[in-house]
Amino acid sequence: WATEYNRSYIKKYNAGGKLLKEIRGNGGSGQQQFRYPGKIAVDTNDNIYFIDTGNKRMMSYDSSGNWRCTSNTFNLVPGSPYTNWADIEVTTTNKIIVNLEDIAHVYDTGCSLTQSVTGNAIYYDDGPHAMDQNDKSYYFGVQGQCLFRYDSSTFFTQSKEKEDCFIPHKASLGKPYDIEVDGSNRLYILSSTNH
Repeated sequence: WATEYNRSYIKKYNAGGKLLKEIRGNGGSGQQQFRYPGKIAVDTNDNIYFIDTGNKRMMSYDSSGNWRCTSNTFNLVPGSPYTNWADIEVTTTNKIIVNLEDIAHVYDTGCSLTQSVTGNAIYYDDGPHAMDQNDKSYYFGVQGQCLFRYDSSTFFTQSKEKEDCFIPHKASLGKPYDIEVDGSNRLYILSSTNH
């Protein structure tokens, strides 16, 4: 699955790059419409979840492209600007995590909000996020200079404790745009600097 931000499309491809399905948001704000789709994630049942950045909410479709649910508008920290760089991940237990810089929202698979963490939340910083098969969360923080990793056992606590930066920012890496983890827990980094 991939999002086409400016055209408000969600597209499904096979491993060979052939287009299988296209969902059009029509740039609207109705319950089954979306505008400027952002990051996307998939649960263990192949349902997709993505950030509807234009409407400040999360949406979900099934693997066939049928609409499933739409969340309420995001609750933001007062005085905090909304960002289109909101990130979304799904844990192995199908908790949907939406990171909005100053606040992390946790949703169930029906798009209902179950928990919010603000301030010094574990799942919080200024860079892209990814989650592995063991629910360890990775993110680039400190303006993209370090890759950090969090354990799910302290995922939603207010603790500031975290593991040390274990991949320093290097010229060969460039500025990290996104990171993903595959089924074998291999980490992939997309560099916007080095393309």
